[in-house]
Amino acid sequence: MTLTTFMRTYKGQNVDFDGTGGAQCVDLVRQYIKDVKDLPQPPALGVNGGAKDLIKKPGVFNVTLNSADADYSVGDILVWGPTKTNKYGHTAILAGIYNTKYFWVFEQNGFKQNGAQYELRSREGLLGCLWK
Repeated sequence: MTLTTFMRTYKGQNVDFDGTGGAQCVDLVRQYIKDVKDLPQPPALGVNGGAKDLIKKPGVFNVTLNSADADYSVGDILVWGPTKTNKYGHTAILAGIYNTKYFWVFEQNGFKQNGAQYELRSREGLLGCLWK
């Protein structure tokens, strides 16, 4: 499956890959890894893992840490750190680069439970990305 087909298939859908905790951001990324990348799931996405843990335990994926000269590509798995209201961080699939401060992403919000959507997301708090 291509990234485009993946996004068309799951847009508006609540993706609950593991069947626990409702449709979380990591569930959409896990489905993406299975359907598009056809690779093993990163160990960070185990029972107690959160999105922020993907940078430290990426499994077979390469990691690019966020910096002023970091190179991101469509299809990368972006990872944000924890915030005051979300200790797990966030993860999304890079759908396009808007400018030096924002990305277009395909993501799922575990708080809203409103299904996978295209969103404009800031680079603020970005830890980096996984790619393969």
